[in-house]
Amino acid sequence: MWTPYYFERRRYYHARRDGAYPQEESFSFPNQRLAPSVDLRMWMTPITNQNNTRTCCANAFAAICEYLIRRTNNRPFTQTSIILSHLFIYFNGRMKEQHTRHVRDLGVFQRSVALGIREYGACEEEFWSSRWHSLREQPHRTAYQQARKYTAVLLRVPITIEAIETCLHNQIPVPIDIIMDDETVQIITTNNGILDVRRLNDNTIDARNLHTVLIVGYDRRKQYFIMRNSWGTNWGSDGYFYVPYSFLSRRERINCTDSLWTIRRIEPRKHRLPNISRLVLQ
Repeated sequence: MWTPYYFERRRYYHARRDGAYPQEESFSFPNQRLAPSVDLRMWMTPITNQNNTRTCCANAFAAICEYLIRRTNNRPFTQTSIILSHLFIYFNGRMKEQHTRHVRDLGVFQRSVALGIREYGACEEEFWSSRWHSLREQPHRTAYQQARKYTAVLLRVPITIEAIETCLHNQIPVPIDIIMDDETVQIITTNNGILDVRRLNDNTIDARNLHTVLIVGYDRRKQYFIMRNSWGTNWGSDGYFYVPYSFLSRRERINCTDSLWTIRRIEPRKHRLPNISRLVLQ
C-alpha cells in the first residue's frame, strides 16, 4: 500500500521563489528547434517500487543518475547498468532538509535531494541496500567513500512546458511533484495509463498527496508528457503514464513553491563543488 509523500513545510522548508541560490549561474542550451517528440525510456533503468515508503523523490533522482550513466556509457535498456541506492540518496536529502542526522521519514523536496547528491554523491545499491538497512539508518563510511568519487551538476528549471520540453530535447529528464491522490490514481489506472484531466475534481485536493515522478518524454503534436512512476511495472502503462500539457496550468495540483531541480551531468569530484545552474530560455 502506498503512503503519501508528506512534508512539514513550516518546520523544514523555506522556499526561494525567485531568488538565487549560492554559487548559482545562468545557463542556456544552444538556440535550436525542438524535436516534435522525445522519448527517453530506452535509456532508463528498470522501474522501481517504493512500496510503503516516502522515497518517491529519491527514486526519481536515482533514475536520473542511472540514466546519465547509461547515456555516458552508451548502454540502452537492453544492457545491464549500474543501480544506485535510493536509500542513500533519501537519507542525505532528508539530512540536508531536516538539519540533523536523526532524520524522520517525512518525504523530501527535490531541492534537498539534488543538493544532497551534489555534496555527498550517490553510491551503488550494493554499498547501501534497501534490503538490509532501514530508512532512518545513516549509511556507513564505505558507502560515502564510494559515493564521493562523483558529484552532480545541478540545473534549476522553470515550471513551464517550454522549459521542460527544452530539457527533454537536450536529453535531460525532469522530476516534478504532483498531487497523486486516490482520484488521480484511479483515473490513470482505469484509462490505460492516461491522466484525463477533465475528470479531476479540484475541490478535494489534499497537499499531503504530493508525489514526485520523472518526466522522460513529450509529444508536441498530441500535447502530452511521458512520466515515470516508482510503483512497479504493474502500475499505469508498464510503470509509466501520460499527462496532458494542460495539467501544468492547474497549479494547485503541482508543487510550485520552488523550481524543478534536475541533473545536467555527473562528473568526477574536484576540490570545489560545481555551481548550480538556472535554466534561462533564449
